[in-house]
Amino acid sequence: MKILKYFSLAFVIIFISCTENNKVVKNDKIDKALNIETQNVEVVPISLTTFKKQIITNGKLSAIQKADIYFRALGIIENIFVKNGDKILKGDTIAVLENKLQKLEIASAYDQLNDAGIELNSLLLGYGGKKNDPGSVPENIYENLKIQSGYNRAVNNINIAKLNFANTCIIAPFNGIVANVTAKEKNLIKTSEPFCTLINPNKFEAECTAIETEIPFLKTGQEVKVIPLSGKSKIINGAIIEINPQIDKNGLIKLKAIINNHPQNLYDGMNVKVIIETPIKNQIVIPKEALVLRSNREVVFTYENGMAKWNYVNIAYENSTHYAISEGLKENDTVVVKGNLNLAHDAKVEIIANEK
Repeated sequence: MKILKYFSLAFVIIFISCTENNKVVKNDKIDKALNIETQNVEVVPISLTTFKKQIITNGKLSAIQKADIYFRALGIIENIFVKNGDKILKGDTIAVLENKLQKLEIASAYDQLNDAGIELNSLLLGYGGKKNDPGSVPENIYENLKIQSGYNRAVNNINIAKLNFANTCIIAPFNGIVANVTAKEKNLIKTSEPFCTLINPNKFEAECTAIETEIPFLKTGQEVKVIPLSGKSKIINGAIIEINPQIDKNGLIKLKAIINNHPQNLYDGMNVKVIIETPIKNQIVIPKEALVLRSNREVVFTYENGMAKWNYVNIAYENSTHYAISEGLKENDTVVVKGNLNLAHDAKVEIIANEK
């Protein structure tokens, strides 16, 4: 019997020992699991600040100074001195027509003027005046003598001949770049057909539209950013110069913005993206990466005492990098901006330094 009691006691001791060992192993596994669930996050504090609301729209560049250039006379093109893309200065000759006839008309007009001058001097002498001296007779008599001699008519004929000659030449009316030259030398050009287009590349405006609900955020003088869709130019600054006071059938309003200090690789008709920024004061602003979707609702996690807190939020405004939050957050909250994709409410988190 004593031997049986000893065996029973030994069994109980071994059982208790095994049970305690199992508890230690189990608790160790739980602690390890809890440590695995702790997630590293990056956070930023938030406060009331000015939010830059953005209206983003597409537009088209238009040269402010642009003109179709025409010949003012019908004729055969003698010489073309430019080609598409050439930069020219005001007063440069672009092209000329055959103009031998016009040169002869000028010479003939000067001959007529000489004849009229001889006749005028003869009449002056007849009235007691002196040759080539208009002041030798009363002014009213001298004016009548110019008419009688045909002198005035001869002067007018010279001016007409010079004008006809000038119409055989195209002179650049301003500095610019030549475009749309299609005509060839020795071909007939009509006065109804533009010979070329002259574009001043230093002055552009962006024409774009905005939806009707954005009208309260628009005003003349407001700064804009213009980005060519070609990607060959950096952001170009500008300002709204015109808001058309009429909404079209699509609910859009037309805008024009002048471009300042732009590079020299812009083209008339180029497609651009226009960003109009409106500052709105006293907004709670968060980076876009702070917001995640849960059950199709916007959620932002805040950090409180080593835990992530789930907050439903409402977005008031947004731009390309930030949201302005109208409900769900308060000033001085600390929001999670990285490591928030798989977070749950009250998840254990550890803050790590923000990566630069």
